Amino acid sequence: MAAVHKEAVVTENVVKDVLHRNQLVEKELCEKTVTDVLEDASVSAFLDLKPAQKLEDFIHARRFNGKTFHKSKLAGTDGKLNKTWCKHQTAESIENDCSEEKSCLVWLAWKLRSAPIVLKEITVPALDASLSTPSFTIIYAGPERTILPSEYLMRTSWVGRIKLAVKGVNLLHVDENLMKKADQLAKLFCTRLEEHISERVDVRRQNHWTLRFTRDNIPAMAALMCLAGHVVDDLDTYDLTDCLVQLPMKDNFEVIEGYLGDLEGSYLFYNNTSINGFGVERHLEMVKIPIFLAGKINMRRMQRK
Repeated sequence: MAAVHKEAVVTENVVKDVLHRNQLVEKELCEKTVTDVLEDASVSAFLDLKPAQKLEDFIHARRFNGKTFHKSKLAGTDGKLNKTWCKHQTAESIENDCSEEKSCLVWLAWKLRSAPIVLKEITVPALDASLSTPSFTIIYAGPERTILPSEYLMRTSWVGRIKLAVKGVNLLHVDENLMKKADQLAKLFCTRLEEHISERVDVRRQNHWTLRFTRDNIPAMAALMCLAGHVVDDLDTYDLTDCLVQLPMKDNFEVIEGYLGDLEGSYLFYNNTSINGFGVERHLEMVKIPIFLAGKINMRRMQRK
């Protein structure tokens, strides 16, 4: 079943390509006529088409309903089907001397200029890949409803766990303004994520579990970023392409030294040569004010490199 579906998808794509290229050929031919009508195209106009693939696409769309161009069915008595019947053949000779027995691509395409298009697009239904499986009660691990960042910040237990888990960052005091800012940041993140998915992610992968996981964790991430003071002020003044990360502040970023170097984490650092104010370099001599969040990179190991 999968093989049949794969072949059908190939046929669908080939047919679409042929029909698209045929439209381009028709437009090119019409531009060479005084009336801008395809039926008025001369043999010379067809003879000027290069490469010969254009003639094959034009003929294919009018003779065959499928992905295959059956060249052997169009060949003359000599079994050949070239652009012209003989070398250096003129348009006048093609019009007067060619026939079904002395066939060539130019003559066939010219004869078919008034013929309707028989090649039809097909739509391949989605492959049913479902399997017979036992019945299970599946409980989704993610949130049943979207939790606002402000709700995270209002939970003193959540903020307390953040303080225990995240080292090297001076967290801000939670107030009404901070909660509003976190909710606004989450909305901006969601907009940017959907824009990224729409423009950069294949349609077949736009519902991938990793993207759902990212979307589910946006509120918590927005709350943490605002709590750590890593977000710019006046979010309303930034557009979709602007960096929303705050430039390092003395009170909110700590240099990784002493016991902090023994901790594990992934780190960011301020790089004043970067357009957005942040960059990632391999060598620590470029580091200005490194910070880190939870992750898998050992700081001591990075300092030795």
